Amino acid sequence: MGMNLNKDNGRRYFDNYPLSAVIPRWIFALVEMGLASYFVFKFGFRFGLIFLIYGFVGIFVLLPLTRCNRCFYYGKVCNFGLGKWASLFFPESGEKVFSSAYGYTILLWPLRIIPIGLGIIPIFGLIRGGLSVPSGELGDMVETIISGLEMVPYGIFVIYLLVIYLHRKYYRSRSCTRCYHISDCPVYNKNSLLENEGR
Repeated sequence: MGMNLNKDNGRRYFDNYPLSAVIPRWIFALVEMGLASYFVFKFGFRFGLIFLIYGFVGIFVLLPLTRCNRCFYYGKVCNFGLGKWASLFFPESGEKVFSSAYGYTILLWPLRIIPIGLGIIPIFGLIRGGLSVPSGELGDMVETIISGLEMVPYGIFVIYLLVIYLHRKYYRSRSCTRCYHISDCPVYNKNSLLENEGR
């Protein structure tokens, strides 16, 4: 899988992404989803199952319907590998402005908002416990909070946030810089939404 030279601006981009770029993204995504699921399943088994089903539908149905079908990589191997999937199951959109349906990605926000919210709740409980120390001394409060820190769930939550951060750093440096949509993708260029409004 090679690179093509974009004749318009001299920038190089992948016409099909190599597996060496796609596989790490899937590893990041699976680790992130696994850690996210931990917090949701901890809240309730049924809730966890609904979360996993929603995640599957979000990635394999909502994303192809709202973004993949407007993408240059429709029918090709994109940096997440969904371009081929989208072309097999969903019709290509007549709307060719890539950012035109970006607002629909709000449907995917629960996949991060819910686990982050559920991960923060125990932290509030820990802080509340520290603040309610009978002595009222700041040192005692801090000591109570620190002594209550455990790998489960606090360390797992920190690891989860770190995976999200590293995943984002990875695709922005390895994938976005070689993407055909680098100039009109809101993930990389926030101004693209405003720039494309008049089109």
